[in-house]
Amino acid sequence: MNRRALMVAVAAALGLAGSVALAGQSDRHGRRHMDPAAKVERMTELLGLDSNQAATIEAILQEAQAQRVAIGDRYTLNQRDEARVELKALREQTRAQVEEQLTPEQISTLEAAKAERRERRRSRRMHRRERQIEMEESVESQPEA
Repeated sequence: MNRRALMVAVAAALGLAGSVALAGQSDRHGRRHMDPAAKVERMTELLGLDSNQAATIEAILQEAQAQRVAIGDRYTLNQRDEARVELKALREQTRAQVEEQLTPEQISTLEAAKAERRERRRSRRMHRRERQIEMEESVESQPEA
């Protein structure tokens, strides 16, 4: 099997495995979004939200989710840039509304958790890239049959 065919076969297998793993957890574009109630539950565990904070934040997140769906329905694929601008503004507005409900200590804890998550993602991305390079090098070193 030549190198190109092997790479296509591997990519197809990985894509199929990924789509099966995410089935039922993604929106119509394949992106995963956490349910507002589940997100508030995680925030409560992390930040120690009181019941008033939790209820208010859940309402904010539910409204943002409804607006996100409306934006997705309003734009076509040809209008992706316009939708992206509107979604970014919605994210910033939602973040500000949520932070208004938090104490300064909760905000610092949340920011630290976000930084840690970014670092884990960066590390995973680097590791995946290293594996990809190793796989490409091993395919190149094998004689073609």
